[in-house]
Amino acid sequence: MDNMARDKQGWIRQYGSYLLTWLIGCAVIIYFKQPSLSPWDSFDPDDRLRLVQIRDFLAGQSWFDNSQYRMNPPDGAPMHWSRLIEIPYYLLTYILTPLFGQVKALAIATIIVPLSLLGIMSWNMGQIVRQLGGGLLARHLAMIIPFTLTAIFEQFSPMRIDHHGWQIMLSIIALYLLMREKEGLYAFGAGILLACALHISLESLVMSAAFFGWLGIRWIAGFADERRIKQSIAGLAVGSATLYLVATNPAQYLIPYCDAISPPYLAALGAAAIIMLIGTSLKPQKWWVRLFIAALAGGSAIALIYLISPICTKGAFSQLDPLVYRYWYLNINEGLPIWNQKFDGAALRITPPLLMMIALIAILLKQRQHISRQYLCYGYFLLTSLLLACLVWRGVALANAIAVPFIALTIEKLFNLWRREKSIAKRMAAIGAILAILLAGPLLVEMKDSFKAAPKMTNGQIAANKEKIDLKKCNSPRSIMTLDILIKKPSLMLSSFNLGPSILLQTRHSVLASSHHRNDKAMHDQLEIFRQPAAVSAKFIKKHNIDYIIICKGDGEFRLYRKIAPNGLGNNLVNGKLPPYIDRVEVNEDGLQIFHINRKYL
Repeated sequence: MDNMARDKQGWIRQYGSYLLTWLIGCAVIIYFKQPSLSPWDSFDPDDRLRLVQIRDFLAGQSWFDNSQYRMNPPDGAPMHWSRLIEIPYYLLTYILTPLFGQVKALAIATIIVPLSLLGIMSWNMGQIVRQLGGGLLARHLAMIIPFTLTAIFEQFSPMRIDHHGWQIMLSIIALYLLMREKEGLYAFGAGILLACALHISLESLVMSAAFFGWLGIRWIAGFADERRIKQSIAGLAVGSATLYLVATNPAQYLIPYCDAISPPYLAALGAAAIIMLIGTSLKPQKWWVRLFIAALAGGSAIALIYLISPICTKGAFSQLDPLVYRYWYLNINEGLPIWNQKFDGAALRITPPLLMMIALIAILLKQRQHISRQYLCYGYFLLTSLLLACLVWRGVALANAIAVPFIALTIEKLFNLWRREKSIAKRMAAIGAILAILLAGPLLVEMKDSFKAAPKMTNGQIAANKEKIDLKKCNSPRSIMTLDILIKKPSLMLSSFNLGPSILLQTRHSVLASSHHRNDKAMHDQLEIFRQPAAVSAKFIKKHNIDYIIICKGDGEFRLYRKIAPNGLGNNLVNGKLPPYIDRVEVNEDGLQIFHINRKYL
């Protein structure tokens, strides 16, 4: 009984300390962000539109219907987003509304949920540390470090309610379950988590493929991971089918979408699962037979996708309107490779995983005779995520998240070296190494700046910086809310893709389009309105019965029109050249320009 009591007390102390560490981190963040903790100031257009979706869900919109009916009315804009991640916001808001009212309750939910996801992910990072042989200090560091890494925290900060944080968290938990020495049902759980990540967004497809690639490589090499393969495949198949049935509109069950889990992908998954389950059950002894079975599974999956929906083999955005693909998709910064990013931002975010990859390779080479399965598995996923981040920049947050356990482990080892060493030089070197790990990104940026004289800004750069400030003011809650004050009747507004979600969130009005690609026909028309001459634009304006045009000079979309269509309507409006059918209503104090469509001149 005494032993049981001591074990219980030890368990409470250990997990209580994890919880306390997370709570302190949350308290510090909330304290410093408190002036801007409002859903209206959330991170980006995706967060704002997600908040609109949650409000509509709370107002009674169907679980199976996630169309946005105030976009491209009267038909509405179809959305590819999953309702799955809206559940905790819905429940928290529903519970807290009697105490605070719905607006405050939803604001509280948008603070609690992202930080809770960060806490869950950080605890699982600590468990990965345990698998790598780390101690209690490293496990607690794994709870703290995510608060300090820009690439991670910008996906989990209060009001950051888009889906990326969910995908990162699910991937980290799946990695921990894969690394566990004991099999049990952990691999099945990892498959379920990957199914959830894929249902939330196909952006998780590469890491899911890497997950099964790792299991396949080990099986082909003869490490007898048949049970893990069977359980993880079963988990992925069961999870994907279940989520598809319970979270997809039955009317869309047979539609072959390329940007979300749909019949082509389900068929491919089913075929690969059956082949691998049969193949692993046969327990072939020769490596080339195992390789053939794995290749047959992968080839069958690709073939089925091609047979059911050939266009989907070209990528998730292959169904996009060509004009939208050219002028919208190819200008999404997070979808571009690292060499298209600005140096300061790229260095700050890529340095932690890159540094840890270099350190891990050095350790693996030094101890190549005694490398554990956990270290090989961890190194494989760190390398995969790093390569993915270099090719598609949105993957940098996942690369940082996977790097956290090794950062924590390395700092713990350096700290222990500092404690036991008597040499002052070695102790100082250990402290210097810890600081270098924590501050490598910022130091690299500072070093770059110190080696060259501060460049004199050109007139174009000065203007661009001013436009960025103008956009922030234009897109502020105070600015957008003036639309409701000036325009009493609910109206259809044409704005930039970035301003659209703000108008939906903060006013009673509707918009034609935003940066959400299943509405690509309306996105196409919006691009045509702004890039074509006024006479051609009038036809599209009349087609959609647009009432007002809302623009901000600092919006990047209008910089694009200036470049590709200097004589188009968009650039002319910015420069004050109005056609007869457009009247200026007002330029508010934040620079938001409002124009009315005079229909008698259309």
